[in-house]
Amino acid sequence: MSEPHGKGVLTSRGGRIMERASYIDLFFATGCVLLLGSFYYLWIPMGHGLASNGKAISPDFIEALYFCIVTFTTLGYGDLSPIGTGRLVATLIVMSGLALAALLIGKFASERQQSTLLLLYTSDAQRRLESFTDQIEGQRTQLEYWVSGSRNGVRLHDTLQSLENLIEATFSYVIFNANQARLVEFGNASALKSLYRELADVQATCASIHKCAIYDVAASDCALDLALRLSGLMNVMRRFHRKMPGSYASMAIGKIRNALLHSCLRCLARMYALGKHRRTLEGSRKLMFKKKIRKMILNLESFVAEVDAGVHVEVCRKMNLVASDLNYWVQRTVTPAMLSKVLKLVPPGQPMGWPKDLNAQIGEKLQITNALARRCIKILRQQNRLPKT
Repeated sequence: MSEPHGKGVLTSRGGRIMERASYIDLFFATGCVLLLGSFYYLWIPMGHGLASNGKAISPDFIEALYFCIVTFTTLGYGDLSPIGTGRLVATLIVMSGLALAALLIGKFASERQQSTLLLLYTSDAQRRLESFTDQIEGQRTQLEYWVSGSRNGVRLHDTLQSLENLIEATFSYVIFNANQARLVEFGNASALKSLYRELADVQATCASIHKCAIYDVAASDCALDLALRLSGLMNVMRRFHRKMPGSYASMAIGKIRNALLHSCLRCLARMYALGKHRRTLEGSRKLMFKKKIRKMILNLESFVAEVDAGVHVEVCRKMNLVASDLNYWVQRTVTPAMLSKVLKLVPPGQPMGWPKDLNAQIGEKLQITNALARRCIKILRQQNRLPKT
């Protein structure tokens, strides 16, 4: 699967990094700068740290932290001054203080305006998502009438083509805004849930249409392509939902948590695998220990699943399963549309003049098994549609 978005971003990389930084991130960065600077002046040899009244000193932690705070805030009382390589460190602390202070003041100043714009954007996004969902539902309803047998007035291929264009437009809007404006993070959860569930219903309807014994090859192929395409698009959206943590601190905590959980799972799985093939008596301590390990593995797996839980995960798994089953069904089932495709690929003339690897050639072109190609040719010969005259 290609990357979710190939267009340029609306803001610079630095601007996007600063926008995502929260107050916690800024305070954490401030604390890191002050602590690192303090430890430098605390541990560096005399002559490359601090001086008082022109004489090098070996400060304690409180004096080092005091100097870093004064330097960070650009106050500079002058009672302590850097010397040697300590001047370079002091310069870095000043630059960090100016940058972080500017970011903090900027976030305070623009917070109200940003909240207002976010409210307007979220309202517009919800309205558009609900509109897309209603339009898709209307098209799906027409297709369900066709599946149920009420086919009067329903032009199957035109309806499928219109639905495909509508879904492409929907995902173009959703993916663009998820990439540029963090659509999945700001108050659009309910609208996205409705849209995802509607798309899952559309995929199921398209799969049912393709499995119907219809002779309209174009409509059958369109239903198949749309069902598989929906699964791929949902996998793209799942990537955006995985990027949802709003700050760098929460992202770091999430990565550490996931790393620890997966490490624990691997260790427990190895312990369980080592004792799995060893015979243990019923009621023995070893058996109880194996059961406890198995229970811990199940609990950790359920916790990991809860961490990644959400409607998007549920719908994505369901749609991937439908797509997988549909692919399996297509490669092994004879349909009127498949017979028409095979008939076009069989050369004219008597079977004696056909290529020896005709089944393999047809299977490769139609992405089906050789056995299915052979069955289709056999059925066409029984229907007296082969050999071609």
